[in-house]
Amino acid sequence: MAFNYMTAAPVVTAPIAQALLSQWQRPGRTFQAKGANDLRFQGVLVKLNTPSTRPPQGARGRQTVIPAALARQTLHQLRNRPVNVANDLADHEKQQTVGTLTGAWIEGDNLMVEGELWDKNYPDLVAMIQRNIGQLGMSYELGDAEVEDEGQPVWTLRGLRWQGCSILKRAAAAYPDTKISIAAAARW
Repeated sequence: MAFNYMTAAPVVTAPIAQALLSQWQRPGRTFQAKGANDLRFQGVLVKLNTPSTRPPQGARGRQTVIPAALARQTLHQLRNRPVNVANDLADHEKQQTVGTLTGAWIEGDNLMVEGELWDKNYPDLVAMIQRNIGQLGMSYELGDAEVEDEGQPVWTLRGLRWQGCSILKRAAAAYPDTKISIAAAARW
C-alpha cells in the first residue's frame, strides 16, 4: 500500500494508526535530510589505447591497455554499475558504494562516464569527494578480463566485463590522467 504524504490523511479508526497520524501531523514537523541522491557527475574513466601508468589491481604487476574497439563493444555494460569510494581516497572500496553510473561514451581517447552520487544517503562521503575534487580521478573495476598475451610486459585486453568504478586520488589511479567533475547546481 502506498501513502501520499502530500494529501490529507484518510480517516483512520484504529488507535495505533490514529496515534501515528497525530505524530505526523504535529505542527512544525520538518525533514532534516538534505540532497536527493541525484548529484550529477561525469569523468574520464580510462585513457583508451594507452598503457596505464601503474598496474591496475588484479593485473599481477603489469600495465594494461584497453583498446578503443573493445571499449566501444562493451560500453553498454557500464550503465547502472556501482561507484565506490574509500575513506582515504587512496584505493577501491567495493563495499562502500556511493553512487551509480548512468551512461558512458567515447570522446577521443577518453572513455567518459556520467552518473549520480547519493548525496542524501551518504552526505559525508559525497562532501569529502566535493572537498577534494581537484585531486580526484577514477579507476575502473573489471571482471572476466581476457589478455591477448600474458607473456608481454604490457597486457592488452581482448575481452572484459565492466564491474563499476572507484573515485580516488589521481596519484593512486592506474591512469592518473583521469578526472571527475560534479555538476554545480544542476539536477536531472
